[in-house]
Amino acid sequence: MNKAEAFIIEDSYIDKDWRDEYSIFYSKTFYNSISKFTTRVHVIAEEIESLGDLTDKNYVGHFILRPLHIKDAKLLKVVVKPMKEPLGVNSGEDLYLATCDYTAHIGGLFAPKVKTFPFYQQDSAVTICAYADMWMLTEYMHRRFGFNRPYIRDFISLTLPLRGRVVPSRGLLAEQMCIILSSLGYNVSIDSAASTDIEERIIKRIDAYLESGLPTILAFDNHVVVVAGHTLDESGNRDYIIYDDSGYHLADLLGLSKDEVPPFASKVDRKTLIEKLENVPRVLAINVEFDKLFYPLKSVEKITDIFLKDSGIKNEITKKRILLADSNEFKTFCNKVGVDAFDDLPLPHYVWIVELYRENELLWNLILDASAHKEDTTKNVRIAAWLGDKIIYGRSDKEKKVGRCPVIYSNLQKIE
Repeated sequence: MNKAEAFIIEDSYIDKDWRDEYSIFYSKTFYNSISKFTTRVHVIAEEIESLGDLTDKNYVGHFILRPLHIKDAKLLKVVVKPMKEPLGVNSGEDLYLATCDYTAHIGGLFAPKVKTFPFYQQDSAVTICAYADMWMLTEYMHRRFGFNRPYIRDFISLTLPLRGRVVPSRGLLAEQMCIILSSLGYNVSIDSAASTDIEERIIKRIDAYLESGLPTILAFDNHVVVVAGHTLDESGNRDYIIYDDSGYHLADLLGLSKDEVPPFASKVDRKTLIEKLENVPRVLAINVEFDKLFYPLKSVEKITDIFLKDSGIKNEITKKRILLADSNEFKTFCNKVGVDAFDDLPLPHYVWIVELYRENELLWNLILDASAHKEDTTKNVRIAAWLGDKIIYGRSDKEKKVGRCPVIYSNLQKIE
């Protein structure tokens, strides 16, 4: 972390998840030096004389340490502002990340705010990689979208003993992960692919869900990671930001030793990731979805292909960007850019947005009903098509001039 100039250390910090780990396992062992308290370390970007010198600008974030003597289990959580250089992002690249809000209360005097994606590291006894990644995903969903709050004790209690005793953990199967998430009130979507289908089945899925603000748990080679962000260079090429609770996959993907791996997350080259996934027997992509999402990604791709063929522009389009949007937030965004064409239009809770590009020029926006029947590929699903300065309403074919070209909508935070 290259921006640290000062630290504030809380020696006896109560962390709910460490208390769960401690209660489930460590309190039952013969260890006599393991505390129920953790250490929270606040990172400050400049030297300060007192807490009164803290600001949202100079507060970088915090990390929490377990009171364990095992090197790879010492770190518990990281909640720090995302920065390009520590994540391996070049200065000429844009960085986009799924983020949620955190507030840290320090001494009752200051409550700095941080927007970031949370990190959790396994202790390899109570929590292993699957638990850590489920925690990262559900903690983000809880803070960003109001989903149920995750607790380690719930993960453990909901684990079916399909591989023997639950604690100490021997790892989880994908079925166990899905049962845990479903039991906690999350809508789970899972897809798998062999080496020949990686780009079509896995990479396109990662892209669409990530642009929707929904990170992906990626499982391969008996380990899981979270894809929580991406980069874009000047040519529109993207790489991925991967959170790896043990560093196992990052070491392999980056060609580093485990001691050289960045502490919790790093940019991974898209081509390198695809090549790796194409050389393992099976890859799983696990996501959680919104309640009112009924029209699946595969149907979106199918109806988009039909639209391209029927409109005669299939050969003109070189790139697609697919994402979900909350319809109220989409309307608010459109108003901010001076477009009121959707104000009086009834919309479902969520809409699919399909951006159609010629090279890097956005030509069309398709607005689709995310609550539609999965087999419907008619214009009943197409709420609107936005071309140039006009919007064509799908179900009536009425047109409206809006005075501007289609807009680029994002659910991710651009990190400066």
